Amino acid sequence: MVRMVLLLLGASVSLLSQVPLDEAGKEGVLQVLIVDSFGKPLQGTFAVSVREVVNGVPGKEVRIAPKVTLGYGTYTLTVRGSPAYPVDKKITIDRRYQLVVVPLFLAPIESPWEGNTVRGRLPAGSRDRRCTYVRLLSALAETEYAEAAAMESGDFVFQNIKPGRYILVTLGDVGICDVVATDVLPKHEQELTLP
Repeated sequence: MVRMVLLLLGASVSLLSQVPLDEAGKEGVLQVLIVDSFGKPLQGTFAVSVREVVNGVPGKEVRIAPKVTLGYGTYTLTVRGSPAYPVDKKITIDRRYQLVVVPLFLAPIESPWEGNTVRGRLPAGSRDRRCTYVRLLSALAETEYAEAAAMESGDFVFQNIKPGRYILVTLGDVGICDVVATDVLPKHEQELTLP
């Protein structure tokens, strides 16, 4: 009997940890904004679906509209649309209204893009502050980034960066030296110009 009570208590605590008691039964509006890798909103036919995640286990995939009301909880959001890579994103509905931006990157099979080399040179002021570390972060996608070490001359190189809008961050002895918005174009060779 004691074992049964402990099992029930454990199950109750597990369920309660998913959604706080005061939020049980609440719903929020999810708005999905689908953009290209440069941030331009895309129109077209996209398959948008969610799978509720309970105790770490994803449930059945349900197709949704880009604007939908969902119960508070954790979901895996999936967006598919040719000619882009599919995107899976973990989201938590915990407010009355939430916007999720989903950037789509063009899949190489759909374009002549076979990879690229992106070069740049740190500004003189950054070199004077001994900036040696360079990060290139997608302005829209958490999973798209690259890192490089700048040479003594300030030159740096990135390979195989998907075209899109990026934030270039340089770091040195003083911390962050530069934060610059830049575009990586669908070209085989590109020189980044930094101010």
